[in-house]
Amino acid sequence: MAAGAPPRRSTAAPVDVHAGDRWSVHSRITPNDFDFPAATVPADVDLPFDDLRALLTGVYGTAVGVLDTYALPGEASPTLAAPARGYDPGRNFYDPDTFMIDSALLYSGDPYLERQARETIEKSGAAIRPDGQIPHHFNGTDPTYVAISGATQTGPNIFWISAALRYAETTGDVSWLRGQMPTIERAMNFLTDRYDPWVQLVSAPGPLWIDVFVRENYTSDTNAYMVHLLRQVADVEDQLSESALGARRRAMAADVAQGMNEHLWAGDHYITQLNPDGTTRDFVDYDANLLAVAFGVTSPDQATKVLARVDGGTCGSGRPTSVSERYYGPADTYGGNTGDSATAMARIGWADGLARRAAGDRAAFTTKILQPLQSDLLEHTFLTERYDCAGNPIRTPYYHEYPEVVAMLLREVAYGIDVGLGTVDIDPFTRERFRYHLGSVDVAYSRDRVVMRLPGTGQSAYAVHGLDPNASYRVAVRGGDRHRPSPHLRTDAAGVARFGAPVGPGVQVEVERQQH
Repeated sequence: MAAGAPPRRSTAAPVDVHAGDRWSVHSRITPNDFDFPAATVPADVDLPFDDLRALLTGVYGTAVGVLDTYALPGEASPTLAAPARGYDPGRNFYDPDTFMIDSALLYSGDPYLERQARETIEKSGAAIRPDGQIPHHFNGTDPTYVAISGATQTGPNIFWISAALRYAETTGDVSWLRGQMPTIERAMNFLTDRYDPWVQLVSAPGPLWIDVFVRENYTSDTNAYMVHLLRQVADVEDQLSESALGARRRAMAADVAQGMNEHLWAGDHYITQLNPDGTTRDFVDYDANLLAVAFGVTSPDQATKVLARVDGGTCGSGRPTSVSERYYGPADTYGGNTGDSATAMARIGWADGLARRAAGDRAAFTTKILQPLQSDLLEHTFLTERYDCAGNPIRTPYYHEYPEVVAMLLREVAYGIDVGLGTVDIDPFTRERFRYHLGSVDVAYSRDRVVMRLPGTGQSAYAVHGLDPNASYRVAVRGGDRHRPSPHLRTDAAGVARFGAPVGPGVQVEVERQQH
């Protein structure tokens, strides 16, 4: 020890050692030459290896690498450093780039990566304007509130709120969420202040999430997402004892859905926008229409018509999912930038996957959306920003979106694991028997028996899908001390078991088929 240095204090507890004492050491060695660390993957995971590999490659091969938090705390880039970063010096694009990065980090189950996601959320939230506008992105350390194209978008507010809610839901950190609610409410008011009760629609200053496209006024992209966001925030407000505010949010969501169907529906799709003078523009935007299907704006008949229109598009032979049926030319884009007009985008592929789930279209989800992207990710690890109409990779290399969308679609759709605040929804779409265990999310699923250990606190409303219809199941809860469910229930005609039970550390909920 150097002269004058303070004495070191050990945090280890003293141990008495006696002659003849023995110790044993246990190690688990996991040989691995793939693009993710295997040491933190629990030994009891039972997923098809291509699923596990794709999910973790999307997280560690890309989402982890775009974090720039060493140089710029709380910030993420759209690309890996190779050695430069695409769109430099832009960081924390919540339009929706960083929402997707956060989602992949949170689905890793790694507490350190969960904290990294939280720090990106906190960084952008701290730069909120007095009127509630969230920064579109940062240039280095400087927040900027308009897109690179110069457009003012609704997306940064929508996706920043979504990211904050996703962090709280995924980790169960309700105390953090309570601390963020004033910022979330202010960011939400920036959006709802643009609501026009006469047409029951939000008037958007620009596009939702494709910044070069001119989409303004009563647009279908922003309004479709607002239906979903309003319901999400209402559910959180209910959980946090703000039920009156939650009821107003939920009523506005219903009004916006009605406004879309009255003013934007064109027989087999929603038009791009309605203007205050009654004129319209329409490019048959696939992204907006898929969001409307995904978030329940459509009736079943409308959903069928929308998906048929999307599937009949001229740019559908490549990778999911192209932008629109009609081309956005120089006069239809900011600065004449047509670069995103005839391409596929990962964010639209995510909306497409959610829409196929809502419509029950398993074949299209598997063969047109998840399978091609999963194959590309497993073959190449690093993917580009876009695909052209023929399915060729184009644009910025080492981009974040497509790998993260694979991870998101696996978790949210294929395995159907949705843990909210006060809700648990287990609804596998294309997987039938598995043990999904990453971090605090542990679901062992089969038609006869489902065992769940999930994050959160207190009581949740469970819905477990895919069971035998009209059948007897036993519910057993270990741990937790609140409102245990009746030990016996019957599933409904769709094979869904619904009951209330606790969640949180040390709580296990089991649903098992009863044989007679």
